[in-house]
This record gives sequence, C-alpha cells and structure tokens, in this order.
Amino acid sequence: MKSSNKLTKQQKKALETMLFTTDGKDDEQLPLQTFVVVDAAKDESISYYLEGLDAEYVCLFRKDEAERLASVAPYLLILKQGTKVTQWFIDKLYGNSLSFIVQSSDPINSLAAYFADMIKTRLPDSKEQAYFRFYDPLVLNSYLEALAEEEAVSEFMGNAKRFLVEVGNGLEMNQYVKDENTEEIAMDVISLDNQDVEAQVA
Repeated sequence: MKSSNKLTKQQKKALETMLFTTDGKDDEQLPLQTFVVVDAAKDESISYYLEGLDAEYVCLFRKDEAERLASVAPYLLILKQGTKVTQWFIDKLYGNSLSFIVQSSDPINSLAAYFADMIKTRLPDSKEQAYFRFYDPLVLNSYLEALAEEEAVSEFMGNAKRFLVEVGNGLEMNQYVKDENTEEIAMDVISLDNQDVEAQVA
C-alpha cells in the first residue's frame, strides 16, 4: 500500500470522532450513514484492498468502464465505527488528497448513482465528453468555493447532509452542512487539533 499519513494518535482519534458525530437522523427521521469517496487513480492498490477488507462499496464508473478501469476508478464506500475498513481509511488513505467524506441517509446504491451522473461532462463548445474529477479534494475544494459564490452548493450536494473535504495534509477540513428545511449551507473549517472536536461537527 503506497499511501499513508503522519497523523498522531490523537489526530486519528479526532478524525474518527468527526466521521461518526452526527445528529443521528435526517429531517425525515432516516438514519444518517458515513460514506467516503476514494480515488483509486492516486493509489492503484485501493481496489485490491477493498476486496480484501470485505468492504461495502460501489464503483462510480459504469458498465464496461467499471471493469476496464477498476484500478483507477473512484469508489464510494460505507464507513462504520470500529471496522477494519474505517481503520484502513484513517491509517492509510486520509490526508493523501484522494478522498472526501459524505454523510447521507441515502442507500449506497442511490448515492453512488447520484455521484456517477456527475463524472462525465460535456466540454464547452464541443460534443466531446471529459471526466470531471470532483472526487479529487483539490478539485472539489475549488469547485465548492466557486459554487458558494453562486449559492449553488446545496444543489450539488443533493440529498447529502454533510461534506467533509480535506485541505492540504488533512489536518484541516472544509465542512459543508445542509439545513434540510431551508436548503442553506453552513460552511466552516474544522481542525483535527481542536480539543473540542464534537463541537466542530455537531
């Protein structure tokens, strides 16, 4: 496994708290789950680890591309507290600019279909299509910043309640939280070094 991070034990504990601190349910009283979108193009061993760890995941490429490009595809997977998959994410993947975190009440297949629809985009003034690598945190942070200026983050998030997007080496994350009644987005920066971790994500 090529990826790793240099988080301290305390920072890893803070990250786990951030992953699983929610208000428990959405406004329709459906339980929230924690997902992560990972970019295997930045570490081609990811697809093999997903199989070996018996993870619950869906490839965001479709049909023949999912098989042909499996080693470099984006994947959506569920994180559950105390599992090997979550520990692998915390120890090896997070902080390497190859993932972002989503909290949603949608089933994994519905959420994967929503994200998969975004991957292909038509180039301006052309009939050609290109891959939109929104699942790269560097791309996503810039894109969400632009959407915020147009007050369009809520639409991009779909049914998701929270996005957490790592910044730099992952010691900070940009947090986007949707109010499901007003559709307004609360945006702030949260830190793994903040002593009151739960207060940042509550």
